[in-house]
Amino acid sequence: ARGALLFTVLVFLIFEITVIKKITIKKKRLLTGTFIICATLLFGFIYRDNVYRLTANTLNRLLVLFEGEGSSTRERIEGMSFAFNETISSFPAFLRGHGIGSFGINYLNQDTKLYPHNLFLEVFYELGIMGVVIIFAFLAQGFLKAIKGHKTIVILLSFCFFNAMKSSNLTDLWILFGILGLALNQRKIRIND
Repeated sequence: ARGALLFTVLVFLIFEITVIKKITIKKKRLLTGTFIICATLLFGFIYRDNVYRLTANTLNRLLVLFEGEGSSTRERIEGMSFAFNETISSFPAFLRGHGIGSFGINYLNQDTKLYPHNLFLEVFYELGIMGVVIIFAFLAQGFLKAIKGHKTIVILLSFCFFNAMKSSNLTDLWILFGILGLALNQRKIRIND
């Protein structure tokens, strides 16, 4: 969950820089925020052994990520290299890909659910350049409409997109595609702040 933690921080930083113009603190929000902080601290104190273990594990995994070592990083780079090199090796594969769900079969010679840990690389490998153009067009249009529309959809779409760039496979990105659908059709939907 290193990526999810990093992307949460990244999305909040982007939100702070681009969206928030003026912060007004109302009494009800201040009380709610204070309650949430107190409840979190109490929960952390009660389960301090688990919190300590999880925090130490997360920090160790983040250090491995930034040092560039570890089997997880090495395996992901190998899978990404395979996906890119196999797709550019022939014109038919470049144009139309190898087929949805084919990465695990071709990479490990096993019928297993495996993916190159990057949305665009997976689409490129499985659906070729035509699939990349289509998914890019949908994402670009979704982001443009989200930016012009509701800020909550921008935040959700950004987080899901960043997460899709490092994890998950094409068939499991239903949350990303659901939020993309909201972004593309938000003129029909009213979400209260």
